[in-house]
Amino acid sequence: MVQFAHRAWALVAAASVFWTLSRILRRPAGEAALVRPASLMTGLLLLQVVLGGAVVWTERAVFFSTAHVVVGASILATSLVLTLRLWRGARADAGASAAAGTRHAASEAPAV
Repeated sequence: MVQFAHRAWALVAAASVFWTLSRILRRPAGEAALVRPASLMTGLLLLQVVLGGAVVWTERAVFFSTAHVVVGASILATSLVLTLRLWRGARADAGASAAAGTRHAASEAPAV
C-alpha cells in the first residue's frame, strides 16, 4: 500500500511540475530567472523517475535509493527557489503598481 501511495503522489507531483513549466513558458516576458529553475526542476523530475525505477529494479540498492532521496530534495529546493522568485516578482509588480497609482492620484490633485 505504501508503494502505491508513493507512486500515486509521484504522479501528482509530476503533473504539478509539468503544469508549472508550461505556465512559466507561456509567460509573455520569458524571464530567464523563472525559466531556468522550472526547466531544472523538470529535468530533475525525469531523473527522479529513472532513479525510482532503478530502486525497484535493483531491489532497493543503496546507491539508487540515496540518489533518489537526494534528487527529491533537490526538486524541493528548486521549487522553493522558483516560489521565492515568483513571490519577489509579484511584490515588485505590486509595488510598481502602487507607486504608479500614487503618482497618478497626485497628478489629479487640485492645485492650491
